[in-house]
Amino acid sequence: EAIQEMWRKHLGIDVALLCVAADAGVMPQTREHVDILRLLHVHRMVVALTRADLADADTRELAIEEVRELLDKARFAGAQIIPVSAITGEGLPALRQALVEALQHAEEFRGGPWYLPIDRAFAVKGHGTVVTGTLAQGRVKVGDRAYLEPGHWEVRVRSIHSHGDQLETSEHGKRTALNLGGVRLEDVRRGMTVGEPGASFQTSCIDAQVEWLVEPKHGQRVRVSIGADEAMGKAFLNTHDPTLVQLRLEQPVAAALHQPLIIRR
Repeated sequence: EAIQEMWRKHLGIDVALLCVAADAGVMPQTREHVDILRLLHVHRMVVALTRADLADADTRELAIEEVRELLDKARFAGAQIIPVSAITGEGLPALRQALVEALQHAEEFRGGPWYLPIDRAFAVKGHGTVVTGTLAQGRVKVGDRAYLEPGHWEVRVRSIHSHGDQLETSEHGKRTALNLGGVRLEDVRRGMTVGEPGASFQTSCIDAQVEWLVEPKHGQRVRVSIGADEAMGKAFLNTHDPTLVQLRLEQPVAAALHQPLIIRR
């Protein structure tokens, strides 16, 4: 339970919105998405049954039953399933209300040093380098000294924006854009992390506690998703504890203590 709480603390996801097409039903990628949400210990979900205008009543009901059967096996039993259509507008007010209600039960985690997995970087004329992502932990303030990893570049937070608003601070779980001083755009890429000193570090070797859906072979080559980055490497199993693994990566990544990750073939 302690590990689950630490993962949730770093994840930045309060509620999952699962989209399933009413005219297609549950697809292989739907099952994979639900597996990942379950492994990352997300506990609340709302389902949007999209493209409802393309499905008759029987097809809709079949899709809903498929979704219920899938979610009943993965801790999301009872999640609201709302038929919606971007064309007709059907169900959109109900979907918004369901998300609001689910978010009212979200727990807030604000402790720990702040860090931001970077999913986008660009330049703004007259301002320089801007990076965006969802703040994974803590609270960032204008003027903060920070480091970019991998690479250990020292930078400073010049300004903060969230959804178009200029802010003095941003906190865990918020979509955040940081204008950084001290680094050129060409030195920043998706997958890097920016955070206060000590929040994250560069590594190509990670010891992790895992829950396997399918246990790999010792030394098997795997794909590791961590933050906004992805790296290839090999998984070395622990002979005394099957929940422990050492990941030896082919390239350095930015990582934080207790940060969640996903291992795939």
